[in-house]
Amino acid sequence: MNEIPTISLELAERQEFSKRFKTDWSVTDDEWIWLAHLVPRYGIKSVLEFGPGYSTLAFDPCSMICFESDWIWADRLRDLGFPSQVLAFTATSFALALPGFELDLGFVDGPPGDTMHYARLNTALACISCCERLCLHDTHRAGEKRTLEILMNLGCKEIDRYDAGKGLVLLECPA
Repeated sequence: MNEIPTISLELAERQEFSKRFKTDWSVTDDEWIWLAHLVPRYGIKSVLEFGPGYSTLAFDPCSMICFESDWIWADRLRDLGFPSQVLAFTATSFALALPGFELDLGFVDGPPGDTMHYARLNTALACISCCERLCLHDTHRAGEKRTLEILMNLGCKEIDRYDAGKGLVLLECPA
């Protein structure tokens, strides 16, 4: 569904505040609005996010667990007053943080560019182990396209999509 619903004043103010965390790698403004409307549309109350920043406040008022692999970016987000706890992670801390959590949505945004192809697959697989749904950003890139193919072969089903901008796909995956 590529339709962008009308933005409310409250949502517009939240989006404007969020722009302090925006970079060239971030979701586009229209993608931000599409993400914000996923929350009420699918009754999302909790989000596991990989690649926090501009996109994070689109999920307000959800409970958030945010993981960032770049320690410098994590510190910058904190310095800018990032409203959610950002956990910079190594493979060990990431593996220890997730067991026992049951969340509504996993959101994977990154890593940037065409780097670390398996990182996006690994984080997507971690998301489907504890989240009802998975939203993948940058789905026009080769690494994300390959990740989507693998996830579909594992039984995930596409339930929503935004093809404009960098691309977003929302999946439901078997538990």
